[in-house]
Amino acid sequence: MTKFLSHLLWLLPGAAAAQGPVAFVLKGQLDPSLQPPAKVYLYRNGEITDSAGVRGGQFEIKGLSPGPDRAYLILDRQGRHPQNVWEADLKHGFYLEEGTVTFTSPDSLKHARLAGPRLTTEWQQLLKSTEPIVQRLKQLEADDRAATPEVRKSHTFQDMRAERRAAIDRDRNALYSDFVRAHPASLVSLYQVDLMSNAKADKQLAKQLLAGLSPELRASALGQKVAAKVQAPDALTVGMPAPDFTLATPDGRAVALRSYRGKYVLVDFWASWCGPCRAENPNVARVYQEFKGRNFDVLGVSIDQPTARAKWLKAVNDDHLPWAQVLDSEAATGKVAARYYVDAIPQNFLVDPTGKIVAMNLRGEALKTAVAQFIK
Repeated sequence: MTKFLSHLLWLLPGAAAAQGPVAFVLKGQLDPSLQPPAKVYLYRNGEITDSAGVRGGQFEIKGLSPGPDRAYLILDRQGRHPQNVWEADLKHGFYLEEGTVTFTSPDSLKHARLAGPRLTTEWQQLLKSTEPIVQRLKQLEADDRAATPEVRKSHTFQDMRAERRAAIDRDRNALYSDFVRAHPASLVSLYQVDLMSNAKADKQLAKQLLAGLSPELRASALGQKVAAKVQAPDALTVGMPAPDFTLATPDGRAVALRSYRGKYVLVDFWASWCGPCRAENPNVARVYQEFKGRNFDVLGVSIDQPTARAKWLKAVNDDHLPWAQVLDSEAATGKVAARYYVDAIPQNFLVDPTGKIVAMNLRGEALKTAVAQFIK
């Protein structure tokens, strides 16, 4: 099974870790040819909260935040409110904090260099230090995609891949641990521990790192949220309620898991780059065709990167997947896969009409057998 790059994703902004209003300024010098109606949009806490016009490539946004918090900035050259932030010219990697963050680029916003106060500087340092890890992960996934289905099934290939991934994970965690221990009072560290706490394999380490953070960070709303996560169960099990979520289809339609109440639904986590997922898709399609219209449905949840949207849609078309497909990248509550404790794919959950998990990790004939057990 293929693990995804959860530890290197910049999650959606969450509640500020410390209260106390901070006055922030976002200033930019982009392509000088940028003129009205071009606009930049500030995206935080799952929504666009401010905007500013761009003239001669320059813009400025001033505002107040309840406390330091992470954010995105989006550029739209036509001044249109972006419907899908992940397809926009987007820049992440900065914090709304007391002071000024500057964005400098001769062309697009996403290529802009950042300069800012302490939190933005610290995050940039951490991000730069992860570049070798990112490249190793990309190479690992590239090697997986390049291998034939027969090679991917071999024990030699799987063992070699597992060893490479384990080494990457060890180096990644060592890097994150060093940063957090060197910055015990930094909000960047708390967000990093929050990210690590989403993976069950790293929860114990996250718990240890959380204990080393400043009392102020641990007492914050985010600190308490992380503390609750590291004490939570390590996995979902049959009989537990399936966590609700709302994600968007390719055409922007919001789909909520709760909208499937009253029928059985298979929540299927997959990705276009995942060989085992693609190999299992025809089986899921056969079961869907046999039981559709009989109080049964499928909801596909892709963990493809937003930048791989075209590959995701091509895989949906090539594999003939007619059920609803959503992309797990912009849920306001964070990555849905993390809430389902998914650290490898393919993985699925059969949810009954009341929203309870009744079966998990169904493959091949086991999927048809389980569905048939409930759909008479």
